[in-house]
Amino acid sequence: TSGNGSASDFGDESDEILAYVATLAASLADSQNFNSNEWVTNLGPYLSVLPSQSTPEAIEDTIDKFCSAAVTALAQNDDSSDEEDEFGGEELMNLRFS
Repeated sequence: TSGNGSASDFGDESDEILAYVATLAASLADSQNFNSNEWVTNLGPYLSVLPSQSTPEAIEDTIDKFCSAAVTALAQNDDSSDEEDEFGGEELMNLRFS
């Protein structure tokens, strides 16, 4: 390998950056913070070093997609857990004694 920073070296760094960005995005979603400006502020600096995110528009577009996906996932999770929430947990057995 050459010592001039090959594309494969950058690929490993990109994976690390994306893993960190995913962790930050998960934290924002867990705190139910879906303000796109905050997502851009928190994730933008890390995404900006990636070749595919070379413009502010590309970064904002990517973050908007991540934020929308997080909102959709949260809504789907809420829909599927309504019955569990209503009863304080999943009903495993319903016994009636006479």
